[in-house]
Amino acid sequence: MTPENGNDERRLSSLADRNIFRLEDVMAVQTVQDAFKEFEKQSVRVPAWQNDRAKEVHPEIRAAVEADLGDLFIRAYLAGSYARRVQTAPKLKDIDIIVVMADPDGVFAASADAALERLRKAAKDCDLVDGTRKGIRAVKLDIDGEEFTVDLVGALNDVFGEVKLARRLPEENLDDWTSARPKAQLDAASKKNSDTNGIYVPAVRIVKYWNQYAGVGGKNVVPSYLAESILYHAIPGEADYADVVLAFFRDAKTHLSISGPTVTCPGDSTNYVDERLDEKRREEALKKVERALGHAEDAVAESDPGKAMDLWVKVFGPAFPAPTGDTSSLATALTSGSAVAKGTGISTSSDGGRQVIPTRPYRAQ
Repeated sequence: MTPENGNDERRLSSLADRNIFRLEDVMAVQTVQDAFKEFEKQSVRVPAWQNDRAKEVHPEIRAAVEADLGDLFIRAYLAGSYARRVQTAPKLKDIDIIVVMADPDGVFAASADAALERLRKAAKDCDLVDGTRKGIRAVKLDIDGEEFTVDLVGALNDVFGEVKLARRLPEENLDDWTSARPKAQLDAASKKNSDTNGIYVPAVRIVKYWNQYAGVGGKNVVPSYLAESILYHAIPGEADYADVVLAFFRDAKTHLSISGPTVTCPGDSTNYVDERLDEKRREEALKKVERALGHAEDAVAESDPGKAMDLWVKVFGPAFPAPTGDTSSLATALTSGSAVAKGTGISTSSDGGRQVIPTRPYRAQ
């Protein structure tokens, strides 16, 4: 199934919004806080059209699975980064749906793989599904015509907590269940966002953007939820984004300097998020965090906003808005066509950016 024309239009609109920058937008970035807000809005968030499409897809998937499972279906709910609203650009990656199943004969309790296989069969004939594959905890559904997947996470009720989640690791001879608190994770994120006056959720997106940007070969510096958990504990309350990000790097350095698990899950203080972080990845991550921390400390110490923005570019790359030149040179560059778009800013240098598309009045001259 190909996306409808409306989806294509939203896709093109999103691309335009991210790649055409107006002079008034650039001039509005006067402070480092303004730059972070523009960065999060233009470069960090998942495109709105993908979120809109996801809202259409996941209820249909859930309905199909519920109908097929029948009496084996107990309940289903959204979880993960999609539910916490912290997925980051360039695209929506996956939507986690916890599916709690009944287990009258004990077949699923004896084998997480059997439960995941039953979920796979329940979803595979849905009109939206283009393919299925089993992972560690979930059945990943490829959605026809979409870049994102829907992950059906197998779960059983747990008398000691919220749910038990499937764990399927054939290479480690594991086919069992582990206690988890996905709702508690969601509640913790929601409360933290409220306690920080709405700073936490966009700050998580910003930190996760760095985690992706500084990674290699499509692999994040540290697992995504580990970065989120470090920030959860590090955030000092309501504060400017620069101070929040600095706090993240400082705490990340502290945690990564210690061998062994140290970062507790926001939704479950008895669970360590970094328990499976291997030593080599920890050491490599520490080097990248230390490098970013140095630039972040310099940026926060810099009193000149423009120079501070340039230092933040060293952390987040060219997508971070750091306009160069004064107003007159910027206007001249725009008129002559030598200005280029860099991230959400405009540079008077013609190197390394995209040519700015003139406004219609200029094109009409």
